Amino acid sequence: KYAEAQGYFEQMVQKKHKVAEAYFMIGETHFERQAYKAAVTHYKESASRNEKALYMPTLLLHSGISMEKTGDAATAKAFYQTTVSRYGGSGAAKEASERLSKLK
Repeated sequence: KYAEAQGYFEQMVQKKHKVAEAYFMIGETHFERQAYKAAVTHYKESASRNEKALYMPTLLLHSGISMEKTGDAATAKAFYQTTVSRYGGSGAAKEASERLSKLK
């Protein structure tokens, strides 16, 4: 049902309702379907609209995973390092740290 959910979030963007969150969720629908390049595009748009969002640790982690899956280990490392440094106590930071240690 990710495609269906994506449609609802795209409607939110069109109606200018919680646009940053909608872009994040569109990114998540792509991420879950392993469309990593599309996910990153939507994560970037979300982050540019609200860099202090509560979902930012997940956005950064999933951006890193997406970059890793597309073969860009250097950018993945940067996302993981940012997740750890900014959100050290979060579950996302823990996973980012684990992934970072495997990339080194």
